[in-house]
Amino acid sequence: SPWHPSSTCTKVHPRTGTATGYVDPGTTFRCDISYVNWLLAGNSLETIPAPLKSRLQIVHIRQPKRSEFSVLVNSLIASSTKKAGFHPEFVEPFSKSEFDALFNAYEQCGHDVRTVKRLVDKMVMMSLKPPHLVN
Repeated sequence: SPWHPSSTCTKVHPRTGTATGYVDPGTTFRCDISYVNWLLAGNSLETIPAPLKSRLQIVHIRQPKRSEFSVLVNSLIASSTKKAGFHPEFVEPFSKSEFDALFNAYEQCGHDVRTVKRLVDKMVMMSLKPPHLVN
């Protein structure tokens, strides 16, 4: 969908309420964005109007390699587990074949992290251990 200014949101660190400890969900890097006026993220520059694009400093972030993909998935698993209100010990660790299936889906959907996040959310719910099996 085309870029729209109302789709922009402010991001701050949830515990400190500041932008100095923001963790980017796509890269899992902790960033100090306190000096940033606006941070836009997108899959394509084609839909951003030229007058806006001319005022941006554009930074391209490469797609993770297969060997790096587990860092992204593990971050999504932790986030999904926390959002669902579960303690991590209630979630079975993902197998190598599950990581491989997620990476294949990631490649097939055009490297869309949101698609992988939706898949991880579903997989987390499916991998819950029954309470009597938790150590």
